[in-house]
Amino acid sequence: MKNLIIHEKWLNLIMLGEKVWEIRSQDTKFRGEIGLGYRGHRYGTSLLVDVKRMSLEELEQYFDKHKVPLQDLKKYLHGKNFGYTTYIRTT
Repeated sequence: MKNLIIHEKWLNLIMLGEKVWEIRSQDTKFRGEIGLGYRGHRYGTSLLVDVKRMSLEELEQYFDKHKVPLQDLKKYLHGKNFGYTTYIRTT
């Protein structure tokens, strides 16, 4: 099984069901069951349902889905004006 490596802060919100979108800087073609990990450990599994490219403006509108402040998104995306939303459903 493939793993999606996620920072601990965001992983906890995903595992609690409070965060349903993980923002990534690159697209992925993979869909299906995936492990959720941090620092070499798997903490759960999820179903990677879909990935969509979104502008920073769109991402800002959907803060309730990904929980990442705009300032942090800009830093993470290294100046790009878009990111990829990875819709995940914990299993």
